[in-house]
Amino acid sequence: MISRRLLCFLIAFALAGCGGSVTPGSNLANLSDAGRHAPASANFTYYAITFCCSLVTGIANGPDTNVWMTGLVDANNYPHDAITVMVTSGSGIGSYHQYDTPQFVSGGTYTSVGITSDGTNLWFAANGTSLSAGAYIAQVSTNGTFGTSYALPANSYSNAIATGPGNSVWFAGGNTSNGAIVGTIRRGKIVTYSTKTGFAYNKDITLGPDGNMWYLSGTAPYVVGRVTPKGRITKFKLPTSYTKNFSGESHLVSANGALWVTLPGISAIAQVTTTGSMTLYAQAAGAQSGPAWAAVSGNTIYFADLGFTIKGKTVNQNTLETFDTTSNTYGPILQLVDPTFGAPGPRQPLTINGGHVWFGSADSANNTSGLGDY
Repeated sequence: MISRRLLCFLIAFALAGCGGSVTPGSNLANLSDAGRHAPASANFTYYAITFCCSLVTGIANGPDTNVWMTGLVDANNYPHDAITVMVTSGSGIGSYHQYDTPQFVSGGTYTSVGITSDGTNLWFAANGTSLSAGAYIAQVSTNGTFGTSYALPANSYSNAIATGPGNSVWFAGGNTSNGAIVGTIRRGKIVTYSTKTGFAYNKDITLGPDGNMWYLSGTAPYVVGRVTPKGRITKFKLPTSYTKNFSGESHLVSANGALWVTLPGISAIAQVTTTGSMTLYAQAAGAQSGPAWAAVSGNTIYFADLGFTIKGKTVNQNTLETFDTTSNTYGPILQLVDPTFGAPGPRQPLTINGGHVWFGSADSANNTSGLGDY
């Protein structure tokens, strides 16, 4: 139903000082492409933390300027879920607090699968360990007070959550009866819309440049779809050449007046205009990676790799890259490694905060989690 992807730890990396020419918030795609065929090593400072969960599932900038995170709970060692906030600047950088989530719906263990901000509070989506246990969308304030929760219809679940027009909250997921769905909260109730194309679920959702919500399906036939605030749906099928080896780690973002889909299965990013026109931007042969989780700053897409390939051989899975949507070019590959613990780089959700890239990762060798500052 829901991919239990990656591991559970939060690491943040600042993109300052790379190659001596990058400052926080700068556009990495403007750097020389000379390092593209060999990942440039980049170190970061590691802050160890304790986390309740087995992997990071969502990350968002909060209205308090800090980074907020959800994770899949380790049901064997931890009886419930938690929301984590991390300080991103000043003398307290790297400090964090966890808020245990109430069990809004009875039955089973609940794990949060995403988080977003409406400009005042945070909203997160959570699913039960089984469909019969239910699922919900809930609010949490920046001081950790949990507010109203909204139960999804029976046998429904969510895979992603995002802020929409007018600070509305939307989610994408599935239902065993209606297949793939998108939904929102309207007048105090959950409203869902079936996308009715035969695929089992939707896996991602974002606010588009046209003021509508856009979603990405998670199973064939693969589509990028538009849903208006009133629930009118329009679908644009991705070409089969785009969806070869389609990965559950593909994601959808909005940048520079268009939608963009990461396609790690073919080492490419695809542009989808609001009228459905599509253009594929493949990475150069011999310098391929697997663009997956993505975040946007200005006209630049920052993405985590599922693997870096040289001459057909995967040599690194701990890299961060950029794609400039103005020039349609890829930036250098950064291999992010902690010099002390050897913690790998980004493999999980990421966000841009204060000129830094924050993302989930893990130091499995030392069984620690933490925050890295690069």
